[in-house]
Amino acid sequence: MIIEKIKNFSASEYTKKALRIISCALPAIIIEILYIIVVNQTGIAKEDMRTAVFIHLIAVVSILISFIRRRVNTAVRWAAAVVSPAVSFFLLEYITHNPFDIDWDIILLNRALFYITTVFLAFLFGRTAVAVSFVAIVPVLFGLISYYTSLFRGAPLFPWDLASYGIAATVVGNYEINLTLKVVLIAALTVLLVQIAVKCNIKIKFSLKFIRPAAALISCAALFGAGAYLQTDRAISEFGLYPYLFTPNVLYERNGFTVSFLMNLRYTTVEKPYSYSTQGIKDLADGYDSDSSSDDGTEKPNVIVIMNESFADMSVLCDYETSEECLPFISSLSENTLKGNLHISVVGGNTPNSEFEFLTGLSMGYLPSGSIA
Repeated sequence: MIIEKIKNFSASEYTKKALRIISCALPAIIIEILYIIVVNQTGIAKEDMRTAVFIHLIAVVSILISFIRRRVNTAVRWAAAVVSPAVSFFLLEYITHNPFDIDWDIILLNRALFYITTVFLAFLFGRTAVAVSFVAIVPVLFGLISYYTSLFRGAPLFPWDLASYGIAATVVGNYEINLTLKVVLIAALTVLLVQIAVKCNIKIKFSLKFIRPAAALISCAALFGAGAYLQTDRAISEFGLYPYLFTPNVLYERNGFTVSFLMNLRYTTVEKPYSYSTQGIKDLADGYDSDSSSDDGTEKPNVIVIMNESFADMSVLCDYETSEECLPFISSLSENTLKGNLHISVVGGNTPNSEFEFLTGLSMGYLPSGSIA
């Protein structure tokens, strides 16, 4: 009987089974390859052993999920669809910091954006597998790009960086991108989320065909509305969001990547000031002499400006006594010297804005609040 089975077993059937086994094990193989790359690059410290064990466990679970052939219970499928977006949010934040350091109301705000996106894609494509997989993969990809961007330049990914992707592609070769066990762990968990999403897929069907596109349209409008809301001062005050763009890493850590990224969209455009026109600027410029000499024939001076942000004359705040003169040279200057107080647009940071105002004569009042010129 066994001999008969061997005779009837065709090569194509054997190939199909072999390909199935390989395809089922492929996610785990990718995870283990990434793990081996990290080990070869950096080795494993004692404190990283727990992470290494988790990575191997995820690879094993990945294989087990791949070989599941039975139909998953409906309640389990709905539970997976509901839980996955929240897990995706925590994975995104875990790339750079502990997500539980974020205030809970801001965590809920970030997660709401994940859920609205999931609902929109589920109604749009009619399958939860597509929606959950997208919400699992795309945020983590953006998070990893932001993580390595921060390593290279000291600041995370901003919306306007997307417009410079061509320049980024030309210079990325000059940097060395090293994987870490933490990155591999996040990648492994993302792969696991996608596998679960595929196994727990739910088809979104309605007896009336117009309901699904209508629901997709409403959820899409809600997503755009949430994005517009986050670009307002009201959102900052109601949720206590950190608003200061000059400390971008703190901004992203306190508000979460998604909320911070959408908040920064307000700084991608500048509103035209009232009564501004190109001709008006030209007329204004024509009123100035472009010659190197003054109207009376005398030579114009060279102006040298030292903008010293670490300098402060504390005597302007109040009268106090010292054992000796604090600023004897500055105090002695009188000939060819003009002294006074300077009013600037910000105190305690954003020095480039003071430089911008001095060099151009333009006011930061015409630029978005919190932006850096």
